[in-house]
Amino acid sequence: MILQKNRHTAHFFNEPEVISTIGVRVADPYQAEVIASSIERESGLDAVSWLEANVEILNLLNTQKIFCKYFYLLIYGIVGFGIANTLINIVAQRTSEIGTLKAMGASQKSIMVVFLFSP
Repeated sequence: MILQKNRHTAHFFNEPEVISTIGVRVADPYQAEVIASSIERESGLDAVSWLEANVEILNLLNTQKIFCKYFYLLIYGIVGFGIANTLINIVAQRTSEIGTLKAMGASQKSIMVVFLFSP
């Protein structure tokens, strides 16, 4: 939390020409806004919490998280289409083998097992 000295604190310290900040460490960082508002209310100081001071960085991190999710979705979609394409090509190349196995009386499940576990 950052407290910016205003004219009241400059008068209190008898240094009207000096502007400085006072840092306050809190036990729970997510309560910083509540604490900052109570300091503003009780002392008249301009209190800025770390969330308020770093809002641009936090927005950037949220945007980065959203872009990562979209890229993962795009990557998974491309990989899924690649796998589907490979399986379709394997089936198209082995259509005659599948027809032969069906003509010999093999079940759909046994044909699937043969092609899933064959190199």
